[in-house]
Amino acid sequence: MALGLAVAAILVLTLRPAGPGSHLGVHPLCLACGDVPLANAVRNVVLFVPAGVALGFLLGRVLPVALAALALTLGIEAAQFVVPGRNPLLVDVLTNATGGALGGWLGVHLPRILAPPPRLATRLAAAGSLAATAVLARAGWLLAPVPPERELAVSLAPLGPPPAEAEPTAEDPRPRVLEARLVSSPPGSASPGPERLRHGPHPDSPALARAVRGLVGGWGAGGLSPGT
Repeated sequence: MALGLAVAAILVLTLRPAGPGSHLGVHPLCLACGDVPLANAVRNVVLFVPAGVALGFLLGRVLPVALAALALTLGIEAAQFVVPGRNPLLVDVLTNATGGALGGWLGVHLPRILAPPPRLATRLAAAGSLAATAVLARAGWLLAPVPPERELAVSLAPLGPPPAEAEPTAEDPRPRVLEARLVSSPPGSASPGPERLRHGPHPDSPALARAVRGLVGGWGAGGLSPGT
């Protein structure tokens, strides 16, 4: 029953008409197609894993499962020639067959994985611990903040109704305010939030930079990027 459900899910997901986001017009031999080719490849592999697990558990051998997955994906790709919005691709054949073979290996070894002998259980526990540690370490590295070059991002932007003391000028009838935001600061210093400088146009970039340096305590004589 599990095998039938897995195959039915594959057929529904791969043979229903596709919408505008399909790969129409892509060359069938393309191996890196679309905007997210890696995500598409992973999705195709995962799609065939459940059927491979079920068939591997029934047959007890990986090779017949891999051949069955290959035959199924070839049939699907051939049928996609006549399905609206579908485009048969070589990369789909390769990734689907890989998913079926991977699922077949898992299905064949499932009893030993679920109830391993003591020696294998020790190895699996050690491998799982190492894998979990590697995932956590990698996640910590990926999520660590990476400050950009020391810059002070400065921009002039009109803000709603101006305060009463802001007078329009001939150069700019709309009173404007300078928004200064510290995007990177020296180690050990706290980054200030957005600060407002005096109202009015600021056509003089050097003067603007000097004003901003004064705002942040004179830090970074060469690390300012004024914009007007």
